[in-house]
Amino acid sequence: MSKEINLVLQEGIEELKQKRKLRRFRIAAVSSLIVVLVISLSLYLLKLNLSSGLEERKNSLLSQLDPLRNKEAKLKIVNDRIRNISSIQGTRKDISKIVDEILTAMPEQMSIENLEFEETSVLLEASSNSLVLIDDFINNLIEMGEQKRVVRTMILDSLGFDELQGYSVSLNISLI
Repeated sequence: MSKEINLVLQEGIEELKQKRKLRRFRIAAVSSLIVVLVISLSLYLLKLNLSSGLEERKNSLLSQLDPLRNKEAKLKIVNDRIRNISSIQGTRKDISKIVDEILTAMPEQMSIENLEFEETSVLLEASSNSLVLIDDFINNLIEMGEQKRVVRTMILDSLGFDELQGYSVSLNISLI
């Protein structure tokens, strides 16, 4: 027998090698496609699972913050009111000082019948048994106006006499 006899053609071996390579390549491609598919699916499920947990936590935190938002709104309103009140008090005149000044100008035997305050003026009605006391009171108020202490201007609205109450005076005092 001869050792030189080759029963398989050389061309067939090359084709077989090519087919084997192609088959391995196809298996590798399908395997990598399956691996990518599994990884993508697992990442999607993981994201979905984490998202639902985060969404639940977000909703619970928002529900906890809702009462605090109401408190925050109320606190802002209160702070705004306090700021407005403070600004009003800063521009408002101190009525107690004005009354104290007027009472120090009034003789002890006189009595105040009515005292009405407006923004820039005071309407004062007083009575006394003596016209001299009313004159002293008016002079004291004029002196306060000259010193620019409480009185800016003073208008004598009325001066009258009643047998039961005595003399009465009504003054309209503009304040500084």
